[in-house]
Parts: sequence; C-alpha cells; structure tokens
Amino acid sequence: MTTSHLKKRPPVAAMIVMVVAGLVTTVIVLATASHSSNEPTFTGEGAYYLSASHLSESGVCMADDSHAGIVDAGSGVTVIDSHGTTVAQGQLEPGVWQAAKKMCKWRFSVPNVPAGRGDYRIRVGAGPESDPISEKTLRSVAIIQDDQVSA
Repeated sequence: MTTSHLKKRPPVAAMIVMVVAGLVTTVIVLATASHSSNEPTFTGEGAYYLSASHLSESGVCMADDSHAGIVDAGSGVTVIDSHGTTVAQGQLEPGVWQAAKKMCKWRFSVPNVPAGRGDYRIRVGAGPESDPISEKTLRSVAIIQDDQVSA
C-alpha cells in the first residue's frame, strides 16, 4: 500500500467508534433521566416547621446548631420517590415566626414532581428524609415538623 492510498481511504473505524460512542451516551442519558418529558408532573407544596427549642433565638427563624444546614432560607428541598430515586428539587422560602405555635415555618414549592410514583419522602437541606408522604398530600401542602423525620 502506498501512502497516498491510505490518505484517500475514509477512516471507517474512527467513524464506527464515534457512532457507537454517541449511541452509548444517548442510552446512558435516557436511562438515568428521572422522568420523561411526557410523564405527567405536579408541583409539590409544603412547609417545614421547627419548634422554638431548635431555634438559635426565640422569635428568630434561624436554626440552632442541631439543625444548622437543614432549615435556612434557600436550603434545598429534595423529593424522593418510593424507589429511593431523587425526582425533583426546590428550595425553602424565608422562615416566618409563628408566635401562637412558638415555631418557625419555611414554605417550599417543588416543580416537576413526576406523578404516580407511590409515596414520596422529602429531604430538607442536609437533614434526614421525612416519613412517607402521599402524592395527594404533596399536591396540597405537606407539613413536616422537626420531630417527624426519620433518623
């Protein structure tokens, strides 16, 4: 074979490798997607309550050291389906002091939660997962209190 013959020959092996790599990447992306764009979704709504005994100062919605990194404005809210798969994420709104209840309330709204996944669990910030919450409850307003999370 001459050198000029090699230059004219299309790089078939390289093309095959590129096509296979593209197909594998596509399959991996589709397999790891939490839900398809055609799957019905809803917005999960809820509130996290923290009693005054876990606040750094009564009347101020700032968690003490026992809940640091869990409930702060902007903390992440993760929705987990019945299979343990993270399916949607949102964040806490700023806390509001509830004087009558002597606790703070942080509301959250999590868009694009896939419907029909059984019960869900919520993780706020770096905290533990909540007890199971039905889809019906998560569609209205799920209430999570600091004593209702699984350790």
